[in-house]
Parts: sequence; structure tokens; C-alpha cells
Amino acid sequence: ESVVEKLQSLFHQLRNEALCYDIATAVVEVPGSFCYTRSTKYGKALNQASMAKLNMAIGVIMLACAEWGVKVETVEAHMWKARRSKKLDTAIARNLSKKKVSADEADAILLGVWYGRRKI
Repeated sequence: ESVVEKLQSLFHQLRNEALCYDIATAVVEVPGSFCYTRSTKYGKALNQASMAKLNMAIGVIMLACAEWGVKVETVEAHMWKARRSKKLDTAIARNLSKKKVSADEADAILLGVWYGRRKI
């Protein structure tokens, strides 16, 4: 599957989700300026191809939301992530959602919780 096909699939998945829920705001995590520094901290070079794909996916998400009238807010990871382990974040998200979650799902859940609390 090509990158374009994956992005098209993402767009269609988003559309199907948008049809099922009344979504007013989407919160999207975007790479911060610290990404390069963090990626080289332990001698591991930043994967430019992965970053390009990530940024394309973010663009699809933002465009899809705009097309459907969903407000988009962007946030860099360092703005919302606490200095907890992925294991602890996963346990917290599992407790909140009452179901088994992956590390990526835990990030999404905790980002939503952070955003919701910030807006109160």
C-alpha cells in the first residue's frame, strides 16, 4: 500500500468517524521544534521519512476536520505529556476507559483528558 493510499484510507476512516459522532473540536499532537534534539539525544538520528509521513497524516487530519466544520487545535507533546512512563500512562488510560488500551490509544485518551481539563 502506497503512502497516498494510506492517507486516503485515513481520510475515509476519519469521515466515517465524523458521521458517527458530533465532534466539535479535534486536538492534534504535532511535532515540536525539540524533535531533532530529542531524537539525537541517545545517538539515534531523526528518521526524516517517518517525520514526512507523520506530517502528511497530520495535514490529512486537519484538512478533513476543516472540511467537516470541526475546529482543530494543535499541541506539542511537551505541552501536555507528563513525565510518566508509557506503562503508567497505559494503566491510567485503561482505568479511565475501562478497557485494554495500547500505548498509542493511551496517548490519545490522556491528550483528550488534558485538553478537557484545560478548557474547564
